[in-house]
Amino acid sequence: MLIKLAAWFGITTLAGCGGARARVGPGPNVSSESSDYSPTIQLTVSLTPLLSRPDSIVVLIDSGAVKAPGVQPPKTPAAMSNLYLTAFLATPTRSPVRDASTPPWAAVAESDSVHIADSLRLGETQRLPALRFAVPRPQPFDASVASLVFRITGKAATIEIRLADGRAIAAAAGGGKIRVYACADWTLDGFVLERRRKALRRAYNAAC
Repeated sequence: MLIKLAAWFGITTLAGCGGARARVGPGPNVSSESSDYSPTIQLTVSLTPLLSRPDSIVVLIDSGAVKAPGVQPPKTPAAMSNLYLTAFLATPTRSPVRDASTPPWAAVAESDSVHIADSLRLGETQRLPALRFAVPRPQPFDASVASLVFRITGKAATIEIRLADGRAIAAAAGGGKIRVYACADWTLDGFVLERRRKALRRAYNAAC
């Protein structure tokens, strides 16, 4: 589910030499796209401490939630397990030609991964505690260009599939891998990137 500014942000505008810019307000401000297969996440990132240290970007998540889609029968193993969250400091890529399998941003620094859930059943939502990430601060660094990207990784359970002719496709050994990205549409100086916001609304996966 992409970031819905009108519903989640209290937006104010500041006039400058480049025109009015929308400043990110309080409330959830980063969210992944909704999916029928992968977990989704919604985060409230505190803007105040981001640039408080000269050597690192301090990413404090005041609150958040991770949810698995669907409905899972009782007494079956959890569909997802060992979920971790990682924060990236990202800048947009400049190349006009890009492989569709690569993101339209480059990670210039990343945090350690933080464990957020032992397991997650289909249809379940788990609230996240306050989390802290320290991302090394690169040099040179431009807060008006850099943004945050979060990645969820984990394991997904797979099941045996029976075909109409009676044959069976065995469950994958060790299960499948989860990799989901959630991109902010604002820069670290606290302003919304209008072009990025529109791109995420139009085609989230292509923009994130």
